[in-house]
Amino acid sequence: MGDVVIDQAQAFPRELDKLLKAVFRGGQTAR
Repeated sequence: MGDVVIDQAQAFPRELDKLLKAVFRGGQTAR
């Protein structure tokens, strides 16, 4: 159970980073 929590804790920032980069790129191309 503890391993799963750690796994999700590590995966979330990665997904968030990908999302932020996608939004950033989208914002750049929109301009």
